[in-house]
Amino acid sequence: CGIGSLNVLDCEKQAVLNLNAEVVGDASVKDVAVTVFGTSAATADMKPDGGDQLLQDVPGSDQFATVVESITYLPFPDYGTVVEYTKKSVGGGTNFTAALNAALTSVNASTAISKNVVFLSDGQAATPPAFDTAVQALDTAGATIYSFAVGSNNTCLTGQAGLQKMADGTEGTCTNVTNPADLPDIVVNVTATEMTAVSL
Repeated sequence: CGIGSLNVLDCEKQAVLNLNAEVVGDASVKDVAVTVFGTSAATADMKPDGGDQLLQDVPGSDQFATVVESITYLPFPDYGTVVEYTKKSVGGGTNFTAALNAALTSVNASTAISKNVVFLSDGQAATPPAFDTAVQALDTAGATIYSFAVGSNNTCLTGQAGLQKMADGTEGTCTNVTNPADLPDIVVNVTATEMTAVSL
């Protein structure tokens, strides 16, 4: 990700890594999780241990970076894949409802008092009744969503305003980031210091 970069996913990944470094640095985080989404969504396996590990309870470890850096959009046929520590593919679309439901799985697994979801998207998605149910479930679970509309063709209010709705429904905020290269700095400045789940 650099000035004028068109590789939005690289900017999103760098933003997540910067945010993780910030919360680890101020010792305000208990655990972290990663959710990836496309036409479907999946929670990342956060550790190389046996089974599917929803949370990384040592957020400063290299394992978090390994998971984030393993997220890829290309090549065909593995559009939208997180490779480490268990390969999971989610396709190439934009399904906010699936992403929110997957993030809820991680939020519910965490015992942190404050549970924040950082939701990054450069796409638009429909907001059917199931979307509203997913937002309500995260709110009930005590999560706050900080959403980010990434790219010049995306805003918090475009499409069906899903990014704004999810933030409003959990007392969070939605931030427009026109230039993806600005995202790594903006995410750290906007979000609160405790992070539970990241969706990208």
